[in-house]
Amino acid sequence: ASRLSLPRHRSSQLVLRLAPAAEAGAGSLPAAQADMPKKAQKVPDWLQADSDRDAGSGAQQQPREEKRRKRRDEGDEEVDSKSKGIRWGPIVLLVLIVMPAMLPTLLDVFSKLQTMGFISMPDLNKWLKGNKYRPCLQEFYADWAPEKLGQLDDTLAKYEGRERALFGKLQKKYGKKVQVARCN
Repeated sequence: ASRLSLPRHRSSQLVLRLAPAAEAGAGSLPAAQADMPKKAQKVPDWLQADSDRDAGSGAQQQPREEKRRKRRDEGDEEVDSKSKGIRWGPIVLLVLIVMPAMLPTLLDVFSKLQTMGFISMPDLNKWLKGNKYRPCLQEFYADWAPEKLGQLDDTLAKYEGRERALFGKLQKKYGKKVQVARCN
């Protein structure tokens, strides 16, 4: 009598193979294999048991040739150095694709944090437009104190938010009124 062994194939398919009974001869085929065509009777090496592989292949087994790795020379390091490290091209591409979509969200988050008082962002409108009193002060200095034109921005920064007081001091010092009506 034969017992049935059910080894599993690597790709999870069930493979049936009849194991010969102890009393059956080593050269005899099981009944199920005798009915199969010759191509199907041959069992692949990876399906055979270790003892069957050693006995069946005997002289047929050829020694495997091992591939030898080439030794690295000093000149090879220059060629291989390009393959080492971070590839910046895909990272830059990803940033260029993602940043325009994220920019409105980031600006919204920063503006909300600014209204809550967690951070203070500079007023971009002031930087882009500049000080609205600058042309008036520049005209006044051009007429009455041209040596102070180089310090124009410093003076405006010093009196930021108090420009009317600056124009009052200039009027007292030079005796001439600053034309503020054109600056508003």
